Amino acid sequence: MRIILLAFSVLMLGLSLPSMAQNKKEKVDYDAENLYNGRRGNIRYQKLIDNVVFRFKKRDAIIYADSAYYYRKEGEMECYGKVRIVENDSINITSKKLVYRTQERLARLREEVVYTDGDMILYTDFLDYNTSSKSAHYFNGGNIVDGQNNLDSDRGTYYPNQNKMIFVGNVVLTNPDYIMETDSLVYNTITKEAITFGFTKSTSKDGMTLETDHGMIYDASSEESYVEEGQVETDSYLVTGDDMKYNRGTDSYSVIGNVFMLSKKDSVIVTGEEAYYDKATGYTKVWGSPVMKKLMEADTFYMSADTLVAIDNEAQQENKMLAYHDVLIWKSDLQGIADSLCYDMADSMIYLYEDPLLWAQNTNQIEADSISLLMANNTLDKMFLKRNSFIIMEDTLKNYNQIKGREMIAYFEGQNISMVDVNGNSESNYYALKQDNTLHGLNHTLCSNMKIFFEDNEPVNVRFYVQPEASFYPPHTIEPEIEKLSGFNWRIEEKPTKADVLAPRLAKIDSLMLDSLGIEKPATPILLNLEEKESLEKEIPKGEEMQTIPMEQ
Repeated sequence: MRIILLAFSVLMLGLSLPSMAQNKKEKVDYDAENLYNGRRGNIRYQKLIDNVVFRFKKRDAIIYADSAYYYRKEGEMECYGKVRIVENDSINITSKKLVYRTQERLARLREEVVYTDGDMILYTDFLDYNTSSKSAHYFNGGNIVDGQNNLDSDRGTYYPNQNKMIFVGNVVLTNPDYIMETDSLVYNTITKEAITFGFTKSTSKDGMTLETDHGMIYDASSEESYVEEGQVETDSYLVTGDDMKYNRGTDSYSVIGNVFMLSKKDSVIVTGEEAYYDKATGYTKVWGSPVMKKLMEADTFYMSADTLVAIDNEAQQENKMLAYHDVLIWKSDLQGIADSLCYDMADSMIYLYEDPLLWAQNTNQIEADSISLLMANNTLDKMFLKRNSFIIMEDTLKNYNQIKGREMIAYFEGQNISMVDVNGNSESNYYALKQDNTLHGLNHTLCSNMKIFFEDNEPVNVRFYVQPEASFYPPHTIEPEIEKLSGFNWRIEEKPTKADVLAPRLAKIDSLMLDSLGIEKPATPILLNLEEKESLEKEIPKGEEMQTIPMEQ
């Protein structure tokens, strides 16, 4: 039993040795021009005046001061005047006051403290420096200058051995290209990665802001920022989304989840699930059930497609909005479908391609190989139909008035059709009604060109040009084969509703196109939660005022 107890005692002694050694007082050599002995009660000290120097034997460190008290037994010194710590030819700290405890390896520096480590300089009035870990803690405000960066915060800690810097409270990072404001920030000096907590706002020199309430990850080497539930805003636009990646170098960003984009100058809103924007090219792409909304006087124009693309360059002629595929449009007085669409903002023209089909005023069906719309003051001014043009108008008796031709131009006043020009191979079927709204007969006309005038979207007058051939059929002579012109196809079941336009759809993402443009989906940032933030704040001591003894004359 005694052998076991002895072995246990030796083991416990061995385990305690490192801890004891850690708290052992350092051996110090000191010198000064004048040296005096003194006592306060049972505590002996030495007072050093002029050119005071403390040298630490086991590490390359020196403390300089104008005057000092040295409590040799306690292993403590108080220094005053022009205080300076020099260590390993890299760390240089100056202040007006210093209390250093050799057993704790802790130096408390106060008043006009300047800490220099390589290119980094810290200015504060309150600094605690651990000579063992080389960590530096400041509180009650500090300013760090590191190359082109300037950082202010209430408290901060620098861990050179861990390549980590932590800042808490009113953190403001100023760079020639941007200013970042946040509550807390962690920076890795090797990876150049900065993680912020809580509200974070970054403002570029051109006025663009990137902000979030949930912290940010910024990689200085790649100049990329990752945020959750963030927003980007400039004088021209606003963008929000669940996960956002912004590259400061290329001035581009990509967004995933609940994308919201607002063009302030055009009063256009685009929503979707994913988006990419490149400022240099003015290229914006939105996919994943994208919807565009544009205010037009007292009405709103809605458009959806698999993918929406906007090109907004300084060269005005290049400003375009593209939509593909399965385009749906809806306005209270105009609905339509097409495979693809182009909105040329320079000439206010909307072009619809590949089996386009429009419905105006709910009863007018308009189709052609291609259709273009001219907008004026956010309202429809003219409509151009090219090749195989066909207009069908349903009257109150469910008869179908029809106009077809090679090309047509429809003119609008307000929200109503006022006139239609038909050019080339013109043909029409028009059902005439009596005053009591009963059928009078069917007018069928063939000619080269015709012009139809409308009132309240109803044809009231027709002019025929170049050898017209007209036929009138009383009701009892109207046969099925003459009721409909060749090519007639009433497709009312395809007319989209507002709900159809706004309904989510499966996103068709062209991965090859993304690869060719060098676009990558942003990785979802792994941001620290509230508990980790509180743990981080505990890592930084709040600091305390030190009681020093005024130097006796």
